[in-house]
Amino acid sequence: QLKGVDFMRCPRDKMPLEESIFENDISIDTCSYCDGIWLDNEELGKLTGLKTDVLDGEKISEEIEWDEILKCPVCKIDMEKRYFSKEKTVKIDRCPGCFGIWLDTGEMSPILEIAYRIKDSGDFR
Repeated sequence: QLKGVDFMRCPRDKMPLEESIFENDISIDTCSYCDGIWLDNEELGKLTGLKTDVLDGEKISEEIEWDEILKCPVCKIDMEKRYFSKEKTVKIDRCPGCFGIWLDTGEMSPILEIAYRIKDSGDFR
């Protein structure tokens, strides 16, 4: 099979996701159109240096518009909108099937800031 024929598509705009290697040899998939990032299960935890992908962030239960619900690029099922942490400052989209995470443009920086504060305080090492 030709490389690139069976590719994942961006859940936001359906453009092909491009695989790239990030720090610590972690493979991430990015959309060159919207700058969104797809992370497979446990990859966000590896990037942040925390023990988990999501820090007790609860599922967002408020009414969500139908056009805000994104499909998982792996499982093709509806992803859940949830908060990354108890602080409720960053919303993420997480697949209930494969536990992959979609981050929209600008969501990675505040997640890394939260992770840095937690690691600095000694809560997660």
